[in-house]
Amino acid sequence: MLPQKLILTTLFLLSGFFHSLYSQKVGLVLSGGGANGVAHLGVIQALEENNIPIDFITGTSSGAFVGAMYASGYSVEEIKAFLTSDEFIAMTRGDLNASEQYFFKKDDPSAAMFTVKVSKDFSLSNSLPTNVISTSKVDFEMMRIFSKASAAARYDFDSLLIPFRCVAADIDAKEEFVFAFGNLSTAVRASFTYPFLIKPIEVDGKLLYDGGLYNNFPHDIMTNEFKPDYIIGVKVTSNEPPPKSDDLISQVRTMLISKTDFNLKSPGLIIEPQTGQGSFDFGNIEEVIEIGYQEALKQIPAIREKVNRSINAAEREQKRKEFVKDQKDLVYGDLYIHNLKKRQRKYVKNNLWPTKDTSMNLNEIKKGFYRTSADPHIDAIFPSSAYDSRSEKYRLHVKVNKSKPFEFDFGGVISSRPISTGYVGLTYLPFSNPSYMLKANTYFGKFYNSVLVSGEIDFAWRIPFSVEISFIRNSWNYFKSHSFFFDDEKPSYLIKRETFGSLELKLPIGNNAKVTLLGNLTELRDNYYQTQNFGSNDVPDETKTNPITTGIKYEFNTQNRILYPNSGTKIALKGFYSQGEERTIPGTTAQDATISLKDHHWTKAQLYLDWYYKQHGLIRLGLTGDFVYSDQSLFNNYTASILRSPSYEPIPESQTLFLESFRAYKYISAGHRIVFNVLRNIDLRAEAFVFAPYDRVIKDNTGVQMRQKGFKDYFSILSSGLVYNSPVGPLSLSLNYYYNAPEINPENNDLSFLFHFGYILFNKKSLN
Repeated sequence: MLPQKLILTTLFLLSGFFHSLYSQKVGLVLSGGGANGVAHLGVIQALEENNIPIDFITGTSSGAFVGAMYASGYSVEEIKAFLTSDEFIAMTRGDLNASEQYFFKKDDPSAAMFTVKVSKDFSLSNSLPTNVISTSKVDFEMMRIFSKASAAARYDFDSLLIPFRCVAADIDAKEEFVFAFGNLSTAVRASFTYPFLIKPIEVDGKLLYDGGLYNNFPHDIMTNEFKPDYIIGVKVTSNEPPPKSDDLISQVRTMLISKTDFNLKSPGLIIEPQTGQGSFDFGNIEEVIEIGYQEALKQIPAIREKVNRSINAAEREQKRKEFVKDQKDLVYGDLYIHNLKKRQRKYVKNNLWPTKDTSMNLNEIKKGFYRTSADPHIDAIFPSSAYDSRSEKYRLHVKVNKSKPFEFDFGGVISSRPISTGYVGLTYLPFSNPSYMLKANTYFGKFYNSVLVSGEIDFAWRIPFSVEISFIRNSWNYFKSHSFFFDDEKPSYLIKRETFGSLELKLPIGNNAKVTLLGNLTELRDNYYQTQNFGSNDVPDETKTNPITTGIKYEFNTQNRILYPNSGTKIALKGFYSQGEERTIPGTTAQDATISLKDHHWTKAQLYLDWYYKQHGLIRLGLTGDFVYSDQSLFNNYTASILRSPSYEPIPESQTLFLESFRAYKYISAGHRIVFNVLRNIDLRAEAFVFAPYDRVIKDNTGVQMRQKGFKDYFSILSSGLVYNSPVGPLSLSLNYYYNAPEINPENNDLSFLFHFGYILFNKKSLN
């Protein structure tokens, strides 16, 4: 009897041992830490290679993102491919690639450096920005990455490939918010919503931020929710140091962020990769992943002392395939728009879902989403997907935040040359269907002054289009003095003015191009001296022309900056027809005192290309060309004719100089740019341009004008410079050489130095 009892007892103990061995559960806890969080993937890779099981995952912020991708069925290789892709880098910066931009909705370039958006009640608290980077890219990517897994798990995080929890911060209740069910994309997006950097989102009426504010290492949630036998924690962050009396940022961070308890309350260990990365430095992702991998390998022996259970690659892959095969392709059958009134919803629907088709695939939704996000009336769109088992399609839900109705712009340029200019703009954005926009701006300085008032109506039809009417007054003063802003000690020797009203009909061509049909009523008024010998009491000659212009423009633009780009392509094809009467009134220095009247009618065609054919890496290379044809007739005198000749202005400085050598009715030109992208926002530029006029106005020794036809003279510009593209505008130092152009400055020096901070840009011109 005793041996039988001994055998039974032994069998019972052995069965308990083997049950403990083979049911042993392992939980993986991933901390927040911004860019350092990609080290989590290296740890997961090391655990996989050593067949260590991962049965549960909890994560915060970047740990939630990496953990959620793994829990959704993405392999280590797939996650790494995404984290090291241009798409991910663009997502972290809030940038859009060329195919996602919508040129039709972009404003004309301006010198704005700061924009203040103001609420309807002009409340300061409602007008302060809540985010620095645009969230349209990250919001769409979260939906794309996680929607299928959410649906396959029936929106229960316990039913994902690996049961999962993530943490956000409920700032109203001042407590953590744990996601255990719902839309995984929403949960992850909330978990890494870093205050003031990324726009917060609402879930169940709660405004949620980065989970790291209250729990940056959710090991307690792992213990309470899943009760694993062993915890592997990955810590890529630490508590904030004590605040300093003279450091405001440290004080604010201390007020916002609670201290995290990094001491495990259950059996386990913590892996601490030392990445040395800043929270927002995503420049060395592969290196950070490798650091996490190597640090985890060091801990494998210690883990194996406690974790005997294994799962091999074949078992893991089979489990992943079983989960992924239940995921449904993202085909959408319904659209639900939240937070808007009826007419506003219709406007958004027409932009987001312009077709009458009853379903749209993800690529079609993506196109409409980014087009809608580009609309100035819309501040942000938060998308999410919900699977409908009856229709076997997804429902697309979008929460739309309207833009504040008033925008105030401030900017301009400060320069070492007397071209410094201030800029102020105002935009009013009432939101309806159709939507419209009212704008006004002014440039003020000694060289350039301008006023613009415009109104634009946007029709979101199946073929969208807009109609804009504008009034613009421009004035350019070319002068000798070297003072800043306003100084009238010496009279200008050339003043160009134009006042015009414009009516434009615009239509998009794909995402990156648009066609504009236009009509202008213009008054051109030029005041000038035909000699350098004039005094303050002299009266200049005046030429007035009142052309009526019709035209068409095709524009394509994927360049990454409005000034000093280093990637993308810009193409413009333009055609104009103008007719009007010229009236020239001689001044006190004119040789001929007769008032002249003359009718003009002419056509002008232009093809402009600026193409960066190598736009990645340290060295960027670009080609540019400008081809102009005009059959414009001569005006009364040489100065009047040259002032209204088409001009070649390939660098910003040349747009501020009156260069007779670079003006012609017909010309071809070409240039090449070499850009060394030293750092992300710092470029060293070297550029060369050749200008070949075919038909231009010249004057003989007596000052009488004449046309010179044929390629008889060539002119060139060489430019080298260092540009820092700051968040508010470019800071540039350049040395420019104008070959065969003695008019570059009064000293007849071919070299020119230019420093400027801000944008050398103008309102649109009547005849361009």
